[in-house]
Amino acid sequence: MSFAIKSIFGKKTQNNNISPFKPLDNKTAEKPSEKKKESFAPKSMKKVMRGPDGKFMSKKKPAKKEVQPEQAPAVIEPASKNKENKQVTPNYQISTFYSKNIRRIYKDNTWYFSLEDMLHVAAVDDPESFLEKPKGKPSIKKAFDNAVIRINLSDQNGAKMVGCVTYEGFMALLPIIRESGHMFPGPFPDWLRDISELPSTP
Repeated sequence: MSFAIKSIFGKKTQNNNISPFKPLDNKTAEKPSEKKKESFAPKSMKKVMRGPDGKFMSKKKPAKKEVQPEQAPAVIEPASKNKENKQVTPNYQISTFYSKNIRRIYKDNTWYFSLEDMLHVAAVDDPESFLEKPKGKPSIKKAFDNAVIRINLSDQNGAKMVGCVTYEGFMALLPIIRESGHMFPGPFPDWLRDISELPSTP
């Protein structure tokens, strides 16, 4: 064995540059341990952002909102003097008898009372229609024409011509109204007389 190794290294070769060993291929020359290892580095993970309430937030920039030009504030015009919402002080006063309102107005140093309102006290459902009936009889028509005067009563709802009578005019028409079957409460004539004697108030 030692002789064989000696003979191999002791043999002279014609070319000193030629290695006595058979060269190996590149593939065989690489050691198994020197093989390139494939890298399996994980891909970079996208950073997830969360809002203050814990919800996921997108990295995309929110679309810009269109800024609309500011509108000029609406101009509130003052209420016109001729509009209906203007408060109108009635030109009459109200007296109440048995929860019935009776309008009265002071004219020519005398109190005038709405005949329509007084007929409600006598339980007349439609005073306007009731006042139209006496016009068919000449004597009754003359009594109403002498006693009733039409006066313009105005308030917030507008102005209206209303048939009014004085205390004396009411007493002249009282028998005619009673004949039609409508009765006034007993103290009503005395109450109306007391109201008619009241002084005018501003």
